[in-house]
Order: sequence, then C-alpha cells, then structure tokens
Amino acid sequence: TKGMMKQVLCLLTLMALLLLCGCGSDKDETPSVDSIDLSISIDYPAKAKKPDLKTLPFRAEEDSSVLQVVELFGNVNEISVLVDTTYSTLEGIDGVINDVTLKTGAWQYKINGEPSDNPIQDVILKDGDHVEFIYSKTKAAE
Repeated sequence: TKGMMKQVLCLLTLMALLLLCGCGSDKDETPSVDSIDLSISIDYPAKAKKPDLKTLPFRAEEDSSVLQVVELFGNVNEISVLVDTTYSTLEGIDGVINDVTLKTGAWQYKINGEPSDNPIQDVILKDGDHVEFIYSKTKAAE
C-alpha cells in the first residue's frame, strides 16, 4: 500500500505540473492585441449627393493596413466597401464606384494630408494617423 500511495502521489504531482505548465504556455501563445487611434474622412464627389464624413475617430489593431482599416470601418459603420481582391484595390465606398459614378475617376487616399501612390494594402497605419479617402476625377498613376 505504501508503494501504491507513492505512485498515486507521483501521478497527482505530475498531473498538477502538466496542468500548470499547460496553463502558463497559453498566455505566451495568445499575444495581446494592441490598438491604435485613427481618424477617417470620406470625401464623396458632388454627383454622389452624399454628405462627406469628416474626421471620425476610429480604433483599429496595430499594424493594420489602409485596406484593412477601410474594410473594418465600412463593416462597423454599415457602409459598403468594394475591394478588388485580386489586385487589393479600393473600387468603391457606399455605392460610389470607380469609373461608374463619374465616367473617369477613382478612390484615392491621403495619410495625414499627404497623397500616397503606394498600394493600399502595403501602407501600415500608426497611432494618430488621419486617413482621408477622396474620389478624384483623375486616376492615380498605376
């Protein structure tokens, strides 16, 4: 019986250690999600007859691209966002579609007032950035 008690005690100790080790590793594998605070504006063309959205506060995950943020912003605010997934380009916001709303034109964007020619999926936003989406009558150089 003494031998059996030792075996049970060893087994219980081993199980307790495995349980503790298992719980501790879960913490390390689940990184905390840091967020960034942004502001977003959408400048619709006059023909769209939609009010512009000016400097709306928005929170996104750290290391989010402009593309990810506009898609999330659309989902949260129930605004349709049309993306060409093959080329990762922004094709439309709230029914205002590239080359449709105006005969020529496309959605472009600025970060902190500076226009960007970089692909929308490649630009990673930082805390405090202001993203402005503008429907321009002329397409950006591709």
